[in-house]
Amino acid sequence: MKNFLKQIFILTFGVIFASMLSSCHGVRPDADEEAVLIYKPWFFGSSGVDDEPVLTGCTWCVWSTSHETFKITPQRYDETFDDIFSNDNTPLDFNSYINIQIKSGKTPVLLKNYGIKWYETNIQVPYRNYTREEVSKYSPFDLISNREVLNKIDSAVISKMN
Repeated sequence: MKNFLKQIFILTFGVIFASMLSSCHGVRPDADEEAVLIYKPWFFGSSGVDDEPVLTGCTWCVWSTSHETFKITPQRYDETFDDIFSNDNTPLDFNSYINIQIKSGKTPVLLKNYGIKWYETNIQVPYRNYTREEVSKYSPFDLISNREVLNKIDSAVISKMN
């Protein structure tokens, strides 16, 4: 009977150990990405965002740790504007875009302070407002045919976004 209990104990311990090892996963960001680890321990340790991003290669994590991946190359975000009024109250429809690049090594701060939807919650609304504000200063003719006006709008929006 003792031998049987010993075998059950060893088998149980082996199954638990094997399941713990097999539930680990690797975080493998591409060359143009950074990954940020989010610790969610079940038994001991502290939870939260790791201050050091995973740059390249592979980092192994326990099953309770998740990650978010950020592109650190310039990314283009397109915005569609419908019925934006010019200075003579003519409704205009147009598209605009903004290029944004995340600074390498700053992704943990970005995730901690602004979350995974950082563009939608912190940049999209001001960008749309600044663009709408600048476009409404000019006539439709100037917006369509005058390159100097478009350059002024670009410069004003870029300076406000910086």
